[in-house]
Amino acid sequence: MSGPARGGAGSRRAPLAFGGWLAVIVGVYLLLGCLYAVRTPLWQAPDEPAHYNYAAYLAREGRLPELQAGDYPAAYLEELKARRFSPELSIASVRYEAHQPPAYYVLAAGLLRLAPEAPVSEQLLWMRLLSVALGAVAVVLLALLARRLFGSRGLALGAAALAAGNPMYVAITASANNDALVVVVLGLVALRLSAPPRRRWTPRASVLLGVLLGLCVLTKLQAYVALPLAAAALLWDVLVAHELSWRQALRSGAWVVMAAAIVAGPWLVRNMLVYGWRDPLGLARHSAVVVGQLRTATLLAESGLGAYLGQLLRTTFQSYWGQFGWMAAPLPERAYLALGLLVLIGAVGLLTAALWRPGWLRRKRRLSAQARRGVALLVCWALLTLASFLWYNLQFVQFQGRYLFPALAPLSIGLAYGLIAAVQRPWPALVAVGAVGGALLTVGLLRGDLPLFSLALCVAAACGLLAARRLPARWRWLAPYGAGLGLSALAAYSLWTIIPTLTP
Repeated sequence: MSGPARGGAGSRRAPLAFGGWLAVIVGVYLLLGCLYAVRTPLWQAPDEPAHYNYAAYLAREGRLPELQAGDYPAAYLEELKARRFSPELSIASVRYEAHQPPAYYVLAAGLLRLAPEAPVSEQLLWMRLLSVALGAVAVVLLALLARRLFGSRGLALGAAALAAGNPMYVAITASANNDALVVVVLGLVALRLSAPPRRRWTPRASVLLGVLLGLCVLTKLQAYVALPLAAAALLWDVLVAHELSWRQALRSGAWVVMAAAIVAGPWLVRNMLVYGWRDPLGLARHSAVVVGQLRTATLLAESGLGAYLGQLLRTTFQSYWGQFGWMAAPLPERAYLALGLLVLIGAVGLLTAALWRPGWLRRKRRLSAQARRGVALLVCWALLTLASFLWYNLQFVQFQGRYLFPALAPLSIGLAYGLIAAVQRPWPALVAVGAVGGALLTVGLLRGDLPLFSLALCVAAACGLLAARRLPARWRWLAPYGAGLGLSALAAYSLWTIIPTLTP
């Protein structure tokens, strides 16, 4: 193979080609991210005023804030959103993120201290650009992880393109919040856990892993999936790979726990002194403060389980790809239809590859031990993130796809893998697309209203699969690249047509 698809590890040109294509992907992301940071109106990202106030307080006072009653002015916050944060309305009272771990805010406060007298709009822009830089690092880590696990440049670059082009990922990582740092620290942990066996659990490596886990604790609750993920990796190496004895595992685990405790312990102790020894994360205080935020029990009582689940699935899917502002500015409905077909094809391709695995990652049909461990790592990572998302939604109504971004790496790698597999063995995906088209046609005939655009999408997808199957093998790797390019174009479209509608 030639171009970015080739995985030749021994070639001197391979690292240069991989780095060059990755630089292009990251460059497109940085361009879009900076434009979103500049063009998005002030405070038009979820929780942005509260994140800014946390960083500004830390920069001004030199100490962490305390979450207190009144920091979530529910009625006033609804007025702010309804009036699109009109400039004459102050956001000073919106402080409900004060319980969050401090890592991102320490970085942001350092930026704010460089220009303490700058206008708020300028300070907010610097915080947004910090998030953009972190988002770019996360994309690089994703690509490096995919290549380390599967030895494939094509898969790594395809996954990076899908992640970097996601309009919602671009928008969220171009706003002032700690989401991008979550993706970065989880990517670092995953790279550490995927190191070669001989360098995975040495004392130095275990201490480094513990430091990274401590940073996860200091970043955001969604990053805590790294803790059971690390434990699962250690157990895998003992029980499945037989690379460690129980004595070695306990010794390595002790190093990890000690390093993590040293990094995160002071903040946890501080929280116990502030919020009480039973509330080291400040979550109980947060639940008591956010009076007025819609609770899951309330929505279930009002709408019923069926309507609740329908809203959960629909809104989460839409907001994973693009629902801007405070979830008030969605993409066009037709865009979601196209994205739904993309995900369907990728999911069917992934399932097909799992049942009848093609030999496109390795010449041998059987996955290497490293790749099998990598698949287990990614699956566990995705499931833990999903469990965290569902747990949060058991308490509050938070149907926001961005809460799945901690699993951006496994989701993007899985989608890229599935798209490539679907192109190489298209018949199962064609059957799925045909079934969707048939169902749409039947419902349309019964209702007397044919969904012509949806049917045209199905036909186009089927034609695309058939046409891609006839391409030379080296060009079939372009499936995730093409999808990533399409997502980047959708992000650019949203920047010029949807984001301006958020202006007061």
